[in-house]
Amino acid sequence: FKNGRRMAAISVNLLFCWWVCSLGYFGMSLGSAALPTNIFVTNLIYAAMDLPACQLCAFGMDWFGRRLLVAVGFLMGGVLIVLSTILNETTYCQQDTDSIFDNNIIMISFIAIQIGRTVFTAAFIGIYKYTVELYPVCIRANAVGICSLSSRIGAMVAPSIIYLSNYVSWLPGIVFGGFSILAGLGSFAYPGTEGQPVMLTLQDARDFYKNK
Repeated sequence: FKNGRRMAAISVNLLFCWWVCSLGYFGMSLGSAALPTNIFVTNLIYAAMDLPACQLCAFGMDWFGRRLLVAVGFLMGGVLIVLSTILNETTYCQQDTDSIFDNNIIMISFIAIQIGRTVFTAAFIGIYKYTVELYPVCIRANAVGICSLSSRIGAMVAPSIIYLSNYVSWLPGIVFGGFSILAGLGSFAYPGTEGQPVMLTLQDARDFYKNK
């Protein structure tokens, strides 16, 4: 925070985005029981969808750049989470039937949350590498450590958000999706790091942010 307003603002933004990452990721994972299918099947699908998320992140950072991957991942994930929540509410009374997937709305809701969590996970993975590139080598480990601390706080808050579904069934999905959208909008403020030399000192970082 002593090395320029730009770097300080980016640091606050990163702390928020990392917090949202764990809040949404673990919130959706722990809330899998609310989805209209067997909890074991849902967890299996969730685990399997992490694999394409890793591939999406790996190729997406090269194809679209770090900033666009993270921002679009948050935004798209948030929108799909909110969409799935709304569709779940409209079909709530039909989810106790034996053939729930005969209802197209329930099927769309289930697919939406799976895609949303996948792109959200890709943004979560991508922000690790992005954070490393936004700081000089001399403070990089400290920066990632503080951001990781913020992330763990988000993971601790997630179960409490899920518990709110006992009072308002749609609230957790709206909270997770809304924060994800805010993180996506905030991610557009990050400078691009593609093709830039590695920052070794704080002076390198000051010069980098001064020109952005």
